[in-house]
Amino acid sequence: MNASDRSFSIPVSAVKPDAGALLHAQGVTGRARPAAAEAAAIHLLVRLAAPSAVVREVSPKKFLKVFAGEGFNETPNPLEAVFSGAERLALFAVTLGQPVCDEIDRLFSVNDSTLGCLLDTAASLAADRAAAWVETERHRAWAKEGLRSLRYSPGYCGWHLSGQKKLLAHLRPGRIGLSLSETLLMTPVKSISGVVAAAPPSLHAFEPGFAFCAACKPKSCCSRKKEGPSLIMTGIPRRAATR
Repeated sequence: MNASDRSFSIPVSAVKPDAGALLHAQGVTGRARPAAAEAAAIHLLVRLAAPSAVVREVSPKKFLKVFAGEGFNETPNPLEAVFSGAERLALFAVTLGQPVCDEIDRLFSVNDSTLGCLLDTAASLAADRAAAWVETERHRAWAKEGLRSLRYSPGYCGWHLSGQKKLLAHLRPGRIGLSLSETLLMTPVKSISGVVAAAPPSLHAFEPGFAFCAACKPKSCCSRKKEGPSLIMTGIPRRAATR
């Protein structure tokens, strides 16, 4: 096994959102208890999702070529400084697998839009938690005082979405059943790709004052920069799933 280039399963328990997170993502506030529909959506997610990841460590020099992508990145952008000053970098892709995506499509096709929408939201939350799980796993593996490991993805912070082409070409994500279409859509759709960068905290602490920041509504980078890797890992990669 090449420790710097591997694929593995992620425990479903590590990515399952709770009902409160699902309600919040749906914009529901003030409800004391979740309804049966939220519980049903989470149950379906746990039954159908098969979270997995592929991770490949690369040198800063090699990654800057990946980051250049198709030449469409915004300039200036804050990530060039982050990546140039990073001590460790790891490309990654995570997916929940196709069955949960198929079930979302099926629910909408039979006009069960309530459950379909809830499962779609739960799966999006789970995919993000899978990416956070990888971020935390790298942070622990690279444990070094004075560094912070955070993840960045194409489509954000000035990194053009077309950057996924070179990123995924280096990862060979077919190992976990993930592919990229000509329109830059990943299949299965509940998937996330990006890079985890271990760098001095000051490099991650850029202000959202770039031109492209105005179009970013959540600005989740601000909270992540303050908190750092925050997902508590509830399992470790299973060796049997590593290829």
